[in-house]
Amino acid sequence: MDRGDKILLRIMVVDDDEMVRHSTCRLLKSYPDIEVVCEGADGAEAVTKAKGYRPDVILMDITMPTMNGLEATRIIKREIPSIQIIVVSGQDALREALSAGASG
Repeated sequence: MDRGDKILLRIMVVDDDEMVRHSTCRLLKSYPDIEVVCEGADGAEAVTKAKGYRPDVILMDITMPTMNGLEATRIIKREIPSIQIIVVSGQDALREALSAGASG
């Protein structure tokens, strides 16, 4: 998105590990062309916040309580297909994530 003279990428970070989530947000906020619009601690929160904030990109963990990242990805991509979702996980679940609608 063009915001004046900068290209700004609006990102949401979703991870149930608070330290990982906050560290990722802190790193992303160090880039002037990235705006972290919100954070989520589980898949259900990701779905709700994606609808409200409409980020360009979601960095999504897979293994989370309440609703996992794969189910959240399916719902978000069905309802807001323009959002790009990047799965961030220590698990080997890339094929399932891509079939759920993740971009990578």
